[in-house]
This record gives sequence, structure tokens and C-alpha cells, in this order.
Amino acid sequence: MLHSENGKQTGRPSRRNRRPGRITQRGNPQPKVHLIERKTPLYNLLDDAALDALEDQADWILEDIGIVFKNDEEALALFAAAGAMVDGDRVRFPRGLARALCQTAPHTFNLYGRKPDYVVPVGAILSC
Repeated sequence: MLHSENGKQTGRPSRRNRRPGRITQRGNPQPKVHLIERKTPLYNLLDDAALDALEDQADWILEDIGIVFKNDEEALALFAAAGAMVDGDRVRFPRGLARALCQTAPHTFNLYGRKPDYVVPVGAILSC
């Protein structure tokens, strides 16, 4: 702390004076839920015909070409149990299976930070 000739403090404040809320934070920890409010409106960039064509092409790629999972026996077993065709490390999906699997995913979930008291809900109206 710097002092002037008249005895008043000058210069940068001490660390304790800069962060007064930090001391009370340590004494009373509370979980922090960070809500992210979506400020952009939802857009429909493609009409239904274009979406159907896009999904048809995605089904074609997944059915004819598939996805390769290197060194992941657990993923291969899970996809085989879900109805996909597993050939070595390549997984092919029958038409409609990818959409059916996506429908089983939860609509919302929590994203946790390094510290367990930091949580961000994803998929809710207030998050993006």
C-alpha cells in the first residue's frame, strides 16, 4: 500500500480490499447454477422437403458407408445391441436407426465444471 505525505492511502488497494466478497464466499459455499438465456430466435433454414432429402442422404451414408470405430470394443458392442450391423470395426446403421437412437437421448442434461458446484443445464429453454 502506498501512502502520501498527508497519511492517506494511494495506489492500488490491498488484495483483501479488492475482493471483499471472496471471504464471505469461502464461509458460505453455495452451488452455482449458470443459466444461459437464449437471445437468438429459432430459425427454420430448410423446408420439410429439404430436411427429408438431408435425412435421406444421412441414412444412405450411415447404411452404405458406415462409421469406423478404432479400438473401441465397447462402442461396437453397444451399437450391435442397439441393432446396427457391425463388421470388424465398421458400424452400419439400417435406415431409421440413427433417428430412433437420437429419440432416446434426454431432452435436457447438466454440464458439470471441474468443481462440482458449477452446473450448466443444457437443452432447457434458458440454455443454448
